[in-house]
Amino acid sequence: MPLLDIHAHILPHVFLDMVNSGKIDGVSLVHRANGTIAVDFPAGTHPCSPVFYDEHAQLALMDEHGIDLQAVSVSPRLFFYEMPAETASTLCRLFNDEILQRCRLHSSRFLPIGGLPMQDPHASVAEIRRLAQNGVQMVQVGTSVAGLPLDDARFLPVFEAAEEMGMAIMLHPLITGGGPLARAHHLSNVADNPYQTMLAASSLIAGGVFDRFGGLQVMLVHGGGYLPYQAGRLDHAFHVRPAGEFSCRREPSSYIRSNLWFDALVFRPEALNLLLSMAGEDRICYGTDAPYDMADYAQLERFTSRLARDKAAFENAKSLLGL
Repeated sequence: MPLLDIHAHILPHVFLDMVNSGKIDGVSLVHRANGTIAVDFPAGTHPCSPVFYDEHAQLALMDEHGIDLQAVSVSPRLFFYEMPAETASTLCRLFNDEILQRCRLHSSRFLPIGGLPMQDPHASVAEIRRLAQNGVQMVQVGTSVAGLPLDDARFLPVFEAAEEMGMAIMLHPLITGGGPLARAHHLSNVADNPYQTMLAASSLIAGGVFDRFGGLQVMLVHGGGYLPYQAGRLDHAFHVRPAGEFSCRREPSSYIRSNLWFDALVFRPEALNLLLSMAGEDRICYGTDAPYDMADYAQLERFTSRLARDKAAFENAKSLLGL
């Protein structure tokens, strides 16, 4: 059984070249005293070791962990939703083109996940159609866009186009710094990332997006954040809160098995068992978050069912991506 990693990131060469030449405002390369390089963003620094931009280093990492095929997307630092729409659209196309080129050169090892300039829904729709014409089956979208929730009406054309083109969406948390309470102990990642995913998925469900676009399929990374654990709270609110607060037509948890997919990046067998009980074994995929230090390559060891393990290793991602 081949192993497909559905959740991994890169820094495109074109991005690093632009940073090095000072073409992206507020972003610069930092040469550290220990000889390493990082990318300095307004919200913090990003590692820049070869595994983030050199496909040969990335292939070596995949081989080390027995990964046969990897779906790659840009680092969420590169969403750039606060940029002017025209600039973001240009960058997005450049990043997508490089990912497509990498995947063509190593077609047996890499699959493309595209990006969208979500602050410009019209451009995002056009990019979905362009990517679909190039064989892309999934796009990555941040958990919010310049402070707007994903169920905001201006994003509906994006979800409509994704459904029409059979394009799955991967929701990924933004790199925000998490606010003053999350600045220590890496809590901006550990605690805020799962919170963002819960909030975004809940907005799509409660906002009625899946009722409008029943065929839309959305992958939630990091095991769906807090959603599997707190889905019952959503259901309770659906029944007791005043009419009109929820736009969905049925209990929120019911959308988990019709419209949502999950990676198995939960670190503990107890958490995986909860996720399996909520989502079922047909909607969970192996996804490492490589090459970050928060990556987890041991997910399959936590499955007690061989059938569920084999599905997570390849078959579920194959189904989602239409391979």
